[in-house]
Amino acid sequence: MQLRAILGDLAAKGFKSALSGALAVLNAGEIGVCGRARDRNLRVRRRHDPYDTSYASVEGLPLDNSDTELLELLATTATIELHIVKDIP
Repeated sequence: MQLRAILGDLAAKGFKSALSGALAVLNAGEIGVCGRARDRNLRVRRRHDPYDTSYASVEGLPLDNSDTELLELLATTATIELHIVKDIP
């Protein structure tokens, strides 16, 4: 994956990432499984733009992040990789 390019695209949109921040790579299929376990219909939408690699969204999450059990499932079950910003080559 081209994580450095994603960070560049995010920066171009004004997103500031701290060196201690992180990027997580999640499995799209597992996101759906986690949603169903919490009675939510989660969908991953890739906003394909050849000039912007940074945008994908997970639709169906509670806007206020109130379902902490769902967030825990996503973190423990769907996460494939976790990259600290300062360590991304």
